[in-house]
Amino acid sequence: MDDSVEDPANDRVVKEVLPLPMFNLSHNKLFSKKGLPAYKVLQEHLIQEGKLDKNDILQIIELFKTIVKSESNIVKMADPVVVVGDIHGQFYDLVKILEKGGDPQKNRYIFLGDYVD
Repeated sequence: MDDSVEDPANDRVVKEVLPLPMFNLSHNKLFSKKGLPAYKVLQEHLIQEGKLDKNDILQIIELFKTIVKSESNIVKMADPVVVVGDIHGQFYDLVKILEKGGDPQKNRYIFLGDYVD
């Protein structure tokens, strides 16, 4: 991301590892013009262990709640579908699952629960 900092003191032992982003991901970069989270931007920022503003996190949670409340608890889906078991808050496992299963904007996923522990 462009929010990371170069090595101003030139003292990083492992030069290939980028420093953590200095700033929270800005609201304008996080959300598209339609008001939805920019999935790839968010993923890359979190992979780099970047942080988000509390209000942005709450907005994402509210968007999620709205979607979940509008859906039935029984979902019929055409295949192919990627079925994901309990991830127990393992973000990097989720990233790998999405890499292997394909872009969630193009492929169908069913998550069975236990997102956090």
